[in-house]
Amino acid sequence: MGKAIIGACAVILVAMVVAVAVGVTRSRSGRSEGELEASKKAVKTICQPTHYKEECEKSLAGSNTTDPKELIKAGLQAAIHEIEKVVNNSDTIQDAAKDQRSRYALDDCKELMGYSINDLKKSLNQLSSSGVSRLDVYIENLRIWMGGSITFQQTCLYGFENASTEAGEKMRKLLNTSQMLTSNGLNMVSIIPELIRDSQRFHL
Repeated sequence: MGKAIIGACAVILVAMVVAVAVGVTRSRSGRSEGELEASKKAVKTICQPTHYKEECEKSLAGSNTTDPKELIKAGLQAAIHEIEKVVNNSDTIQDAAKDQRSRYALDDCKELMGYSINDLKKSLNQLSSSGVSRLDVYIENLRIWMGGSITFQQTCLYGFENASTEAGEKMRKLLNTSQMLTSNGLNMVSIIPELIRDSQRFHL
């Protein structure tokens, strides 16, 4: 009888330890292991059509969602954040812009980065809107704005072609991540019709 009681107590104790451990894990991350795995799988799926998968998955690692639309929006927000970093670090390039052509190119870049961010914000607003009547128009608008954002970033770099090599190279490095993330966003948008056809959680 004593052994049975001790055995039962041991089982209860183990169950309590497991419950506490699970509770601690969930409380620290706010999510269970199953939810985290589902989120990772959703990120890999949405990043599959992108040209820069590693950068895509890294930018969405903290998204904590399986909703494709929210993941695409998070990708665009990451691109905006990177472009804003370029603008905020433009003083670094200013020191390297010793010739007049480089200074003109840098001034143009600041303006172009503003246009690039605006186009990405238009895309975010479109993704956040509801009551879309035509899918083809919806997708085409996203492609136009995101393609425009990429073009503005490329145009910024073209301005440095005949300018100081040092300044142009610094700008190229600063824009590298934002260009990859914007390109990824355009790739993700291209599979929206497929997501809808597959009846995944993508609601217009």
